Formats: sequence, C-alpha cells, structure tokens
Amino acid sequence: MKFHWAALAGVVLACGCIGYLRAAEGDDRGMLEAQITRMFQEQKYAEAVPVAQRLLILTEKSFGQDHLEVAKASTILGGLQVVQGRPDDAQPLYQRALAIREHALGNTDPLVANTLTSLAVISEAQGHYGEAKPLYERAVAINEAQFGDKDARVADAVNNLATFYQVQGRYGEAEPLLRRVLAIREVALGINDPQVAEVLNNLATVYYAQERYADAEPAAKRALSIREAALGSAHPDVALSLNNLGVMYMNLGRYAEAAPLLQRALAIRQAALRPEDPALAKTRTALAELDRVWPPNR
Repeated sequence: MKFHWAALAGVVLACGCIGYLRAAEGDDRGMLEAQITRMFQEQKYAEAVPVAQRLLILTEKSFGQDHLEVAKASTILGGLQVVQGRPDDAQPLYQRALAIREHALGNTDPLVANTLTSLAVISEAQGHYGEAKPLYERAVAINEAQFGDKDARVADAVNNLATFYQVQGRYGEAEPLLRRVLAIREVALGINDPQVAEVLNNLATVYYAQERYADAEPAAKRALSIREAALGSAHPDVALSLNNLGVMYMNLGRYAEAAPLLQRALAIRQAALRPEDPALAKTRTALAELDRVWPPNR
C-alpha cells in the first residue's frame, strides 16, 4: 500500500496543534509556534523539527509533564515526524498526547478523537492494520456521541475508516461507509461542496475496482463537475478528477475520450506541481500508455 504522509497535515492542524498561545507567560512559545507554522506551510518539515523540540522542552518547563499544552506541543513535533514519513518517531509523541488528553478531558472529548485518528494513521502506515482499525472506530464513536450521526465531523471520521478499508482493497466494507459520508456531506455542506467531490471520487474508485463501471463513471464525472465549478479549471484537485476519469476511459478502451482528459490533467499538473511530484509522473505514465495502445493519439 502506498501511503501519503502529507495527508495527515490536515489532522495535525485540526487538532489545534499549530497556532498561537494566549498564556501570559507564553510569548516565547508563541514565537516558536509561529515559526513552526511558517515552516509547516512552506513544507520545511526537517528544519521545523528542532524548533518543535525546543517548544516541547519549554512547555514542559512552564507547565509540567502532564499539562494539555504539553500534549499540544507533543503533537506538533509528532506531526512533523509523520509528514516526513517517520511513524516510529511520531508514535510515542501521540501516545503521550493521548494519555494526557484522556486524563484531563475524559475518554469522549473530540480532541481525544483527533488524537486517536492520528495514531490510527500512524499504525496504518506501519502496516499494523489490526491496531489501526479500533482506533479509527473509536474516533467515529466519539464523534457520533458528541455531535450526532449527521454532523460533518462524523462524516470526516467515517471517511477515515472508509479510506482505511479502500486502500487495503476491502471495497465491500468501504462502499457503505462512503455512501454514508456522501449522504451526510450533501446535507451538511451542500451538494456542490468540494468535500462532496472528494467522496464521489473515492466512490468512483471503489465502483471501478469492483467492475461496476455504470456506477463509477457518473460518480467520477460529478466529482469533476463539482471541482471545476468550486475550485476553478486549473486546480490540482480538478487535475486529479481528470486523471482518474481519463485512466478509467483508457482502461475501458474509450481512448478518444481519455486523451483530452489526460492532456488537460497533465497541463494543470505541470503548471501547479513541482517536477518531482508523483502525481505528475502518474499522468505522464498514463499518457505514455495511451500513446502505446492508441496510435491516433500520436
């Protein structure tokens, strides 16, 4: 399974890990957090690690070993390790944060659920699927208890579990969860929200993997339409939908339909992404394969 480390960046931010401190004595820590925030946004993760280590030490000195601010500082450092692909270094930091938060906030606080999700991602990346699954499930249960079963935050937690199944090829288990996510997001966010497109894209992938092409195509086309309208025609997420739909058509032998989609995806990705980005390589590989199997594309 290929694992995309930067996918946890949103979880890191959602946990409230990177921000500004309000404590009167926290000026130095606030400056360090601001510095980490800038580095994080600039993807200077390695450079941010020693800054995050200083932040953790300073926070421990200010509050002691078991304060919520220490949990926050631990997840900052842990998140930086995760996005660099170092789950073994990140795991004890998140485990420490979880223990502090459970003790201080109780076992059903939403911040506990966020920390559980981070630990689940780490366990999944380590290949410890049996450990990851109950962590994802517990995060879902906490969010359901706190927000009700139709809240967008519940959809996010369910989507994490669905993706866990999807990347393992467990499509029969992923599909009903994705359908639930779609239903919640359409009501909570609106039918044209980019997060609706995200789950439609995942559903299309699941349908296609099960050879349910009649279901896959309209889901993929709707995802593309939503993204173009919401994000603009040159957004990388639009390129993702174009690429996925183009590859689907190519694999179904619909080469004339595949070619313009893949060419558009390539143009967007060349303009928006770094030359070494794997997404750009995927589109180039798909176009090379199309050129091989469909001479009119030459």
